[in-house]
Amino acid sequence: MKCLNGLTIYEKIWWLDEESGIMIIKKGKASMTAIESIYEIQSAVLDLRRYLQSRNKVVSYRAQERYEQWVDKFFRENVNVVEPEKRNICLHDFKYFLKLLESTVEYYYLNERNDGPILKKIDELPE
Repeated sequence: MKCLNGLTIYEKIWWLDEESGIMIIKKGKASMTAIESIYEIQSAVLDLRRYLQSRNKVVSYRAQERYEQWVDKFFRENVNVVEPEKRNICLHDFKYFLKLLESTVEYYYLNERNDGPILKKIDELPE
């Protein structure tokens, strides 16, 4: 436990302002639920859409690199839910990836009361 400008730091994730007693949550690496992570990915990918379609080759190339990073993150975090073979399809089909994100969130909502690990893989996307 360290003190910094009147703040007590615990685990580098949150701080307690000792004067007001207010807890300050650090943005970023704090643990997210699977659904929150998918929404973060979805938001980032939607923001990239206009850059992916840019006429400037440098911009579209860099956007494609970022897009691939988000796709990789999704497949890493949802390895027990989504078939890894679908990664290649997602890399080349933006709309398919968005549908896969939505169906994965739906799957988590339907199985959120499951106490054990989710082992069933998503086979088909809803039409």
